[in-house]
Amino acid sequence: MGTLPVMLHLRSLSMLWLLVFFSFATSFTAFENWDDDIPSVVYTYNRFAEIQEKCGSVLSSASELKPDDNRSSRIKEELSFVNGDWEQDSGGAPLMPFDDKEMHRSPAGPGSFLKLASFWVVDVDPVRRTRNMVSLSGIMEIGVTARQPFSYRPGWSPKFRKDPGLSSMTILFEGVYIESEENGGEWLICLLGTSMMPRTNQFLPSWELADMYGYKFGEHHQPPLIQDDQIMLVLRYNRTFSLTTGNITGEMKSLHEKSDFKYFDGVHLSSHLGLHSKYQFGAEELLSKACSPYPYQDSLVDEEVILFKDDNICDTLHRYVSRGMFDIMPSWKSVGSNDDANKLGPFILNGTAKDMDSGSNYFRLNVQNLRCSQGIDENNSNYARVFALFRVIQSWEDEYTSADRTGLSGLTLSAEGIWRSSEGQLCMVGCLGVVETSSQRCNSRICLHFPLTFSITQGTTVFGTITSISDTDSQTPLWFEKKTPPDHITSPNSKRSKEDPLYFNPVSLKANQIHYDKQLTNMVLRKTFEDILRVLLLIIAIVCTGSQLQYINHCIDPFSYISLVMIYIPAVDYISPLISNGEIFFKWKSFHAHRNQSYEMMNYDRFRFLGYVIKVLSLYALWLTSNLGKKVSATRVRQMGHGLKQQSRLPNEKKIVLITCAVHVFGFLVTHVIREMNAVETVPAPDKFVNERSKLLEWLKELDAYLLLVPDFFLLPQIVGNVLWGNKGKPLRKFYYMGLTCLRFLLHIYDYVRDPVLLENYYGGFDRQKKSLDLNSKFGNIAVAVIAILLAMTVYKQQKSNPREGTAEEHNDDALKPELYQKIKILPLVN
Repeated sequence: MGTLPVMLHLRSLSMLWLLVFFSFATSFTAFENWDDDIPSVVYTYNRFAEIQEKCGSVLSSASELKPDDNRSSRIKEELSFVNGDWEQDSGGAPLMPFDDKEMHRSPAGPGSFLKLASFWVVDVDPVRRTRNMVSLSGIMEIGVTARQPFSYRPGWSPKFRKDPGLSSMTILFEGVYIESEENGGEWLICLLGTSMMPRTNQFLPSWELADMYGYKFGEHHQPPLIQDDQIMLVLRYNRTFSLTTGNITGEMKSLHEKSDFKYFDGVHLSSHLGLHSKYQFGAEELLSKACSPYPYQDSLVDEEVILFKDDNICDTLHRYVSRGMFDIMPSWKSVGSNDDANKLGPFILNGTAKDMDSGSNYFRLNVQNLRCSQGIDENNSNYARVFALFRVIQSWEDEYTSADRTGLSGLTLSAEGIWRSSEGQLCMVGCLGVVETSSQRCNSRICLHFPLTFSITQGTTVFGTITSISDTDSQTPLWFEKKTPPDHITSPNSKRSKEDPLYFNPVSLKANQIHYDKQLTNMVLRKTFEDILRVLLLIIAIVCTGSQLQYINHCIDPFSYISLVMIYIPAVDYISPLISNGEIFFKWKSFHAHRNQSYEMMNYDRFRFLGYVIKVLSLYALWLTSNLGKKVSATRVRQMGHGLKQQSRLPNEKKIVLITCAVHVFGFLVTHVIREMNAVETVPAPDKFVNERSKLLEWLKELDAYLLLVPDFFLLPQIVGNVLWGNKGKPLRKFYYMGLTCLRFLLHIYDYVRDPVLLENYYGGFDRQKKSLDLNSKFGNIAVAVIAILLAMTVYKQQKSNPREGTAEEHNDDALKPELYQKIKILPLVN
């Protein structure tokens, strides 16, 4: 007798935790922000004497370190970098092998890959051994990749990985940090590293050496690995971050002799200081050569075009320019007389770019690391100082991977300039590649304009030019622009057969999204309204759940016949804002389309306050729901005390769970099939976008959209239970299930009448319109709302049509008030 109540409680708790996992799994936001906690590591500094010996030439320039309470955090933040570039000397000893079998699919051919390196300072030793250096530990991931960046820190373990299109090596470092007054002031770190080095067959040692050096056989296509702790890395950082400083350069080399099979040729790394470093404006002398007199007279500007001249240029730059991709216009290909075929304007092409036509059709321009500072000049006019890094992106590069690159080369321009609101022009001076303090490579002028005029001939949001400061330079000017991504409005297609002379291929009609000045203001007002609506809906849910609890305490209906599945399904919505950053109720139409704006909006105090209120109300609603489930479970436990005959009539949830899941699986498959049948292929999908992974993601998105609608059908388990158990009175209060149904109905009515959320993402013009049976479309909202009402009417009819049926014994057992059960002490049976 004592085992059954415990098992019933465990079953109820397991169902609740299953719903917690279900709520977490259906939140894509939770997965996007998911970050596996790296296990705690004890960092030991046992190679200090060896480091002093091997790094002697570097440590000789060390100066005494001044007291700094924030040195440890500053070193971790400012000395770490991700996705820098690296090149290796061609001496016949490569760092790692690379499998380019899959590279033939790339438009650029087998040579279309990136060499990236990321470095993180993971620990700074609090014990100071000397006055001029600090011990630290770091980890580097370096490799060759076709599409995958190295943006996330790997685990603390030396390893090597080789897959088709990807080779990466993780190196663990121990070293020292010093400061030097040379070269205008530098930070330096010298480290010794350990990793698993891949060796090809020609470098394999004998079996005796294999045992000595810890040789390991690779599995599958992995090469043989040998542990190597003689890797030396030296990184140099400029103390100040400005136009001509702020570079990160490094060299990694093997300390073995060239005849040793562990030896590899020297590796050269480059990057630049990141967001944790403060940029110092001060390139007035260089700027005067490029933009004097200001504004520079750019012949591209049509007199009829109205330019943006607002004071708030920084917000405009962050919205339209930062991390943006610009198209280099082909109309400038024939302008000028560029004698160097390996140049694209000021940019120096290398690698696969040399083998391709240097026409601008193969390249795009990306803007990174944007800094903007506004002020008022001596004439009481508003101006802004701007810094940005311009990077040429080749057509075969993945734009998301390239947008995260930080390396400096002949394909990058570091630029600083000034904006004056009275002129409507951002004029900048650009410096090519790794810039030395002599500024000899700062010979480019960059002008950006922000037109407000939109016409049939003017449809850009930003356009600009890159020209040479020197009149004698033969550099070809570049014209680049950024158009607002298109949205597919409609796609007419012919219903005639292809043999019919009137047949035509599918046509996609596109329209540009127009951004207006008050768009952010309207988004703030909309989000404020929706957060307040969320609060009101949560209050309604709390009142409905509380009324059901009171109904249980004061009525005599058989509450053991309330389905626990039905009770806990609405809790999915309450759990979501507590365990993730997901939005409650309107999750499927949240502001994911405006990630930058939504990030800025979270800084508003009103959203923080409303967010706290929503979390508190969600927690309270979850607590009430849990209490309601406990009440039902307790009623079933008390019925067990009446003997085995009563236990045989105890409701069982297993069949309800199976039938409910089967109904939802069938519903998902039906909607998926109908969506596929009514889908319209607007543009043939490029091969590079169609693969098994993309198909799986499409399925997951459809499944996620369907799972988010499961709470709308929360009464389905109760209907199934009433059919299986036979209607036992009126266990559900009308105010409870009708109130929650009205809540779901209001959600879909609001979603039906409100303006759509604009999407800024697009994938090369490929789109599949599946709006004919989209559960989140207007038709889908009506369909789901009608189904929810039908479910509520079914429950009402079930409870009304068969009140209090059953034997007299059942009636007496069920009629006992719950308060009486609390006073009954169940005694063990005595034979």
